[in-house]
Amino acid sequence: MKFSSEEKTLISEYARFDSTFNQNGFLLAVLTPVFAFAGYGWITSDVIAMALAFMGLAGFVFWYLAKARQSTRILASICQKLEAEKSAETASSST
Repeated sequence: MKFSSEEKTLISEYARFDSTFNQNGFLLAVLTPVFAFAGYGWITSDVIAMALAFMGLAGFVFWYLAKARQSTRILASICQKLEAEKSAETASSST
């Protein structure tokens, strides 16, 4: 079966997905400063700090959704190839 380089990369990422520590560590490293900045803005009643924290959080959410959408597109391509191969095997075995 021939997979594109994007598909191979996604397959290897999912195959190596054995620990949630790396993912949680990344999320913690990205989101802690945002929430700390929002907390600082809230405590000091600094609207600009809270707005910047919100924009940072919104940027993170948009980036995360874009990456998830890309991964879903590639995963759908992999599944279509697997389904096509399965259909071809079924057709050849029934003849």
